[in-house]
Amino acid sequence: MPGRKVRKSAGKRHKFRLGRLHWSALPGGGHYPFGLRAAKAEVLLLVGRWTELEQMYRQDCDRARAAGMRGVQARLLMHHGELLGWRRHDKRARVLLEEAAAIFRELGDDRGLLQCRNGQAVTCIALGEYERAEALVTESEGSARRRGYRQILCWLLNSHAVLCRERGQIERAIAYIEERMTISQELGGLTEVASSHMNLAVMFSEDGRHDLALEQNRAALELGHRMGDAVLQNYALYNQAQIFRKMGRGVECLDCLRQALAISRHLGDEPMERDIQKDMSNVEKAMRKNKKIEDL
Repeated sequence: MPGRKVRKSAGKRHKFRLGRLHWSALPGGGHYPFGLRAAKAEVLLLVGRWTELEQMYRQDCDRARAAGMRGVQARLLMHHGELLGWRRHDKRARVLLEEAAAIFRELGDDRGLLQCRNGQAVTCIALGEYERAEALVTESEGSARRRGYRQILCWLLNSHAVLCRERGQIERAIAYIEERMTISQELGGLTEVASSHMNLAVMFSEDGRHDLALEQNRAALELGHRMGDAVLQNYALYNQAQIFRKMGRGVECLDCLRQALAISRHLGDEPMERDIQKDMSNVEKAMRKNKKIEDL
């Protein structure tokens, strides 16, 4: 049947395109599946297999370095550094991000360099180096706007908001996140939109606008459920617990913390697990203390 032949032919062409996209020809001969392994890296990140992901980044970076594939090497260094920063290994992250930035600069890769600078800014914020972080994000934001790199601009706006929050500049932080939200919605990036909702929740909560904070956080949690993003759900549940805690709603706070704890254990996120257990202990103590006062 003609229809069957067309489908079979289309399938072959599709597989061939995927093969060309995911396998890289090595300068010395042969091929290596850098693209396929990058797709695998995204899955490992989502399911929390971070030790395996780090090992893969190291292996692939060594392979790219040996093959003289500087651009691939720089991206692997950057992604590894971003992962380390996210897992709070900030000094190790800094070393990898600086190496990646140097390669991007050497290659004249503006997109790569701007993304790398965002990672460097995040690391500076975590280490309390606010002036350096401000310089990085301000200069990089200007470059991203001029070049029309809207996705990278979203990341930079988020980092600028985090920096403003650390400095107690809540209204400035909200403005950056709202701009990021608008761009993310136009680009159709659900993860970015959910993250913007979650960060707005944090800002509103710190400003005492708890009802608005809950509204934003619930929107993030709903998107996390829809996408099946366990990492995002984990942080949204933790944020919701903090909002309930500030509102004096201890039972609801503990319920969110228990849900977040279960996800953290599934993901193997030990730093987050420790934070949650500490918070649960503090909330339970406060509730017992309040109960004793009421009994008096």
